[in-house]
Amino acid sequence: MKKLLFVTMALLMVASFAWGQDRQGTISGTILAQTDSVPQPLSGAHIVAFQLNGQMPVANATANAEGHYTLHVPFGQYQIHAEAYHFNSAWYNNVPERAQATTVAVTVDTNATGIDFLMIHVTPPPPPLQGTISGIVTGMQDSNVVPLRYAHVLAFATNGNMPAGAAFADSLGQYTLHLNYGQYVVRAEAMNLVSLWYNNVPERSQATVLAVGDSSNPTGINFLLLPPAPPPPPPGHGTISGTVLGQADSNTVPLPAMVYAYPVNSDHPAAMVMTDRSGNYILHVTFGGYQIKAEAYHYVPLWYNNVPERAQATTVAVADSVNPTGINFLLQHEGPPPPPPAPVSGISGVITNAFDNSPIRGAMVTAIKANNHWMHRMV
Repeated sequence: MKKLLFVTMALLMVASFAWGQDRQGTISGTILAQTDSVPQPLSGAHIVAFQLNGQMPVANATANAEGHYTLHVPFGQYQIHAEAYHFNSAWYNNVPERAQATTVAVTVDTNATGIDFLMIHVTPPPPPLQGTISGIVTGMQDSNVVPLRYAHVLAFATNGNMPAGAAFADSLGQYTLHLNYGQYVVRAEAMNLVSLWYNNVPERSQATVLAVGDSSNPTGINFLLLPPAPPPPPPGHGTISGTVLGQADSNTVPLPAMVYAYPVNSDHPAAMVMTDRSGNYILHVTFGGYQIKAEAYHYVPLWYNNVPERAQATTVAVADSVNPTGINFLLQHEGPPPPPPAPVSGISGVITNAFDNSPIRGAMVTAIKANNHWMHRMV
């Protein structure tokens, strides 16, 4: 009984598949490309079949090397669309709009053939004419102007909010923007520095407009980017600032130094800060009088104004609209280290066993000076 049931189900499946196959037909044709002489097969063209009132394709195919294609579709009425790269797409029978398309019928007695297309080549528009904007982006280091490698430069069309072009500065700070003909404003930016618009202004509305066109490729569009200014002190607070330099071998150099602000009559600093690479520092303190000290490794510490003792220090006052600047130091190198102490004389001998005169290892020997100062030594 089970065997009979299995055979019956298999026959039903085969019959269903055959019935489904019987309910399908084909649409076929050839895709040709219009040329200056004889139309040529258009290999790779894409053909799609839509049911008469359907919005989703039910079948698709790609033309072979001879331009032939075949679509397998259920019985029904269809509109056929063909497209190819650099060619105008078309509906059958070579019309641009679906509303104009000729309907193709596939029935139990009819497979649609000769559904051919003649595709017209579309010459792509020439690329837009382009020019360049170029320049150098620099910054400041140790009071010197230096190129800013990897600075980011952006160009905006005068009527656009999105960048039309971008470039990074090279190791010499040089950049080149490649842009379509038009009018632009240009901005440069770098990490931890203030972004600027050309010509070194902070706001886009102040930027100089640059024209790129025939025989117009602006050069020398340069930028000097600087760090942001320190924030103003809060009310009741001010600043003390200056530079710490070091004197060594007739050379004066910026020092990595610590600078302290001591309130008058206090042994504890109210503020401290380390100098930057140029030796500059800024102390943020409350209003009042301070004595300033600078110290650096291998240099003699000093109080302002370059005196060794705090009792000699000049008091620096901070008050409303009074933020002392130029509180500078010139530290002197400590010089070579002192020579090592002279060798110490010694007392030597041998400790032996009184019975057999053999040496005694690890015995403790004590030397006592005339002033009763003593020390131990293991031998």
